[in-house]
Amino acid sequence: LLEIEKSYQVDEVFISPVWLRVSANCFTDFIHTVPVRFSNLLDSVLPDHLTRRAIDHLLVMKIQGMESKYGPAIPEINHFIETEMTRLQKSASQQEKRQTAIELLNTLFRDMVERRIRIG
Repeated sequence: LLEIEKSYQVDEVFISPVWLRVSANCFTDFIHTVPVRFSNLLDSVLPDHLTRRAIDHLLVMKIQGMESKYGPAIPEINHFIETEMTRLQKSASQQEKRQTAIELLNTLFRDMVERRIRIG
């Protein structure tokens, strides 16, 4: 069983990066819309999706004061979280590879500059 409030908080954590990824394509809109209400965030990221319906149900429970209650895990939300975790892990791995490549190029560049300075 999961606490309703904790489930809601986890949803916020995983939906926000999706919104950032989607919004980054239109930077001007992004700048003018931060901070974003959670309902607007959901509208832009999950307009009509099973996960959205599950989160809406969770929000109704929260509004009704049931946030400290426990309920069963919600498969649609769990699937969304697992999918996003996988995507974020892959993205982090790719970023590390890019960073390593940049560091290698920086080292090569510094070595070339130092050689050039020594040669004169």
